Amino acid sequence: ISSSRDLVLIGRDMQAEEARRRILWFGDSLTCGYGVLGETGCNFSPETESVLSSFCGVVSDYYDADFHAVAWSGKGVVRNFCSPTAHSDDPLPIYTWSVLGNLPELAYDPLDYIPDVIVVTIGGNDFSCPPYPTDEDWLTSMVEWVSGILDVYGGVVPLVLGSGPLDTDPADLNMQAADTLRQRGYQVETAINFGLMTHSRPYEYGCDGHPSQKVEDRLSGEYIRAIFKHTGWK
Repeated sequence: ISSSRDLVLIGRDMQAEEARRRILWFGDSLTCGYGVLGETGCNFSPETESVLSSFCGVVSDYYDADFHAVAWSGKGVVRNFCSPTAHSDDPLPIYTWSVLGNLPELAYDPLDYIPDVIVVTIGGNDFSCPPYPTDEDWLTSMVEWVSGILDVYGGVVPLVLGSGPLDTDPADLNMQAADTLRQRGYQVETAINFGLMTHSRPYEYGCDGHPSQKVEDRLSGEYIRAIFKHTGWK
């Protein structure tokens, strides 16, 4: 409470207005916005990362949606970036509901945040360098992981299955995963950006060969389209 002469102001806690829409994202460095704020040729530093500037942030802002992102640079579905083996002990699915990366057992209740749509964009790290997982291993792991996420929400929340812009991103496998999930009765759209980085001009790169803001904005278009097909949001 504060006062000035005859004026008395009584303070109270102000509750932030909740967004009308909710998106749940799963991904790797592309979703994190790794290096997006840097100049072409720069080395990554924490100052060059911004999830708000990644396609995750751009798309969520476009739709005026709240978002929750489970994303970790270098993680894959079964194999992390250039792991010495074809299967890593700690790929992203280990952390699906984790609160902190270094304490994967510390989990939150996913029903505390029920999304309107779920977006998964991951896979480039699995095939970053040999030894690669087999296509069958990757596809089986991807489908089982994603279907497990969808089942937490009763199998009724629509999914956008994305493929990143790098040549290592498994676009064909993502399409197969989408088909398999549809056959199981889930609502699935795809957002395929395969090869976008290859066709980008060298000066459009951010740090360490990752997308710049300009490229992230281009990536966003596919996700905006796919989410619209599910939701009709404008």
